[in-house]
Amino acid sequence: KSDTGMRFSIKNGGDEQQIRTTQALAQNQWVHVAVTIGAEGAKLYLDGEMRGSNANVNIKPSEICPVFNYIGRSQFPADPYFKGRIDDFRIYNYVLTAEEIKAIADMTDAVKGVQTAKSSMQSNDVYDLSGRRAQPRTKGIVIRNGHKILK
Repeated sequence: KSDTGMRFSIKNGGDEQQIRTTQALAQNQWVHVAVTIGAEGAKLYLDGEMRGSNANVNIKPSEICPVFNYIGRSQFPADPYFKGRIDDFRIYNYVLTAEEIKAIADMTDAVKGVQTAKSSMQSNDVYDLSGRRAQPRTKGIVIRNGHKILK
């Protein structure tokens, strides 16, 4: 497409609701992307900073009966796939605050430490992006060792 910004879209039968930004993802470096959806609409964050919002997004992810769920891929064949790596993917059943998103984004500086720490990790433990053992969240969905875990 001609635009180089980021876009978040959600649809449940009717019109697509979305957030568009002019901010493109940086190449050849780790970035943190987050989206929240709540009573105040949807917000899109890049590296802990809000880059776009849409107060008219009112589709709740819990209301969707999905057919296609992609990360890094569009449902439209003409759209290119995401060319990069995804290190961490989380879904929460509540809206994270801007401060929580910033704290998570700030941990991405240590992502290289995970490569050396993985050998000592046990499959039932939860680790942050720096490879340190972390307190498990009491709510949400966590992807651990490639498996979705509902909390």
